[in-house]
Amino acid sequence: MPLEKLTRAQLMGDKRSAGANVAYVKFLRGLDPGEGGRTTTEDQKVSRQTIKARLKKAADDLGMGIKFHRAPSNEVIFEVTSKG
Repeated sequence: MPLEKLTRAQLMGDKRSAGANVAYVKFLRGLDPGEGGRTTTEDQKVSRQTIKARLKKAADDLGMGIKFHRAPSNEVIFEVTSKG
């Protein structure tokens, strides 16, 4: 496993999800307002609620706004609404 930098917030939070949240932060960092993404519970291997929580946390960490769109029960579709 390669070395991975963790923020103070990640060290204080849930260590199981810290690594997963890094991937969400990296993805969101490349988006501008009006852009978004889609994923499935099968791809992420976690519940829809967990995906949304991770996206919200990553957006908060980046000072971004995020809006969730209506989607099938196994999908999460989201849009960046503002960039900090």
